[in-house]
Amino acid sequence: TTIAKLMNRLLSPSKGQVLFPERQANSLAAFPVGVVFADPETQIVGTTVEEDVAFGLGNLQVPSSEMRIRVDRALERVGLRNSVRRSPHELSGGEQQKLCIASILAMEPVCLVLDEPFTFLDRTSRQELLNVLLDLHAEGQTIIALSSDPEDLVAAQRILVLRQGMLLTECSPQTLWKTPGILRQSGIRPPDLLRFRLALCQQGYSLREDSLTPEAIADEIGRVETSPKHGAS
Repeated sequence: TTIAKLMNRLLSPSKGQVLFPERQANSLAAFPVGVVFADPETQIVGTTVEEDVAFGLGNLQVPSSEMRIRVDRALERVGLRNSVRRSPHELSGGEQQKLCIASILAMEPVCLVLDEPFTFLDRTSRQELLNVLLDLHAEGQTIIALSSDPEDLVAAQRILVLRQGMLLTECSPQTLWKTPGILRQSGIRPPDLLRFRLALCQQGYSLREDSLTPEAIADEIGRVETSPKHGAS
């Protein structure tokens, strides 16, 4: 949370600098990093979904014609295009998180920062939100997720492990799970999915190192089961 506030200039660093890229007019000129905090209800200000997304654009004095385009595009990207007239307080927790993300995306930030984005979500809502984030990342949106839950690390491209304000390591998920020293030092317990994958490998399954999702592991099991070598054994 402290990192998120530093990146969004809600806090000033006691040492060092936080550098931001330059932005053009009608964008997040002062705040090129958009932050979504853990509790979405504390960030909702509009009486409708559409109004909530438009609120920040009004503060940036975006023309109404462009505002409409940005609102529609942001809601489409998070899968809420058909909910424009609904009250935000009628939405599920996962939908409220998507709404907060849409409100930030409409302002076209360089980077989207999510502080504990899955904290209040059930497993279904969690997966739906993760799918939205993966789609956004595939479109080129930079996303930084801050989390203390190792389950959230599986889908990451790059992980920075912090402990007591110090950077312990910067690596891929695959590298982190293979580094017991860092896991012990940081107190990170590998996610259940990764421990299941390790158990399969110990049973003789040769799974690819990048199989870090349930779907990827299932595909790998199917590949191994149907391979001539495994069948012969």
